[in-house]
Amino acid sequence: MADAGERVARLRKRAGATLGTSVRDVEFRSSGGLHPVGRPDLFLVRPPDARPHIPELDGELRLRVLTHAWRLESRERVLAASSDSPDTLARAFGILTGRAVSGLRIDAPGLDTTIWFGDVRLRVFPVSSRPLPDGVPAWTLRTSLGVSLVVGPGGNWGMSRPRRPEAHKDPESVT
Repeated sequence: MADAGERVARLRKRAGATLGTSVRDVEFRSSGGLHPVGRPDLFLVRPPDARPHIPELDGELRLRVLTHAWRLESRERVLAASSDSPDTLARAFGILTGRAVSGLRIDAPGLDTTIWFGDVRLRVFPVSSRPLPDGVPAWTLRTSLGVSLVVGPGGNWGMSRPRRPEAHKDPESVT
């Protein structure tokens, strides 16, 4: 079993696949409830000439923030936070379109994550230490092939691969 430092180093390496990608689009999902929270999905694309070429990362990457504790900041101020109005969120995240991911920091032990887009940064704070399925991951990174890097809850992370589709079963053909 790897120690926590080795596990976080492996996570940083895998999440480092976002470096150099550019934000194509941002969408928001609302968590609903009494205090609706905006949760961003960032659609990232790698430049076609990116090196090293990693076939698993061809196509679009989807960075999905699942926790309700995050902020988008510039060097001088907070641009938006998870409980802001939809207009504020759209305006703040609109500045990311076309920007490249220029840095990534993941801190142990809780896997707090900071992603830089030049002079703007997205900070994601895990809010649960309960293990899955009771806890909620802080964020995920999904490839166009369906492979996901799942970060959180707490200091946990892992990889998930798409399930193989089952053979189509026709209920009328069962004997």
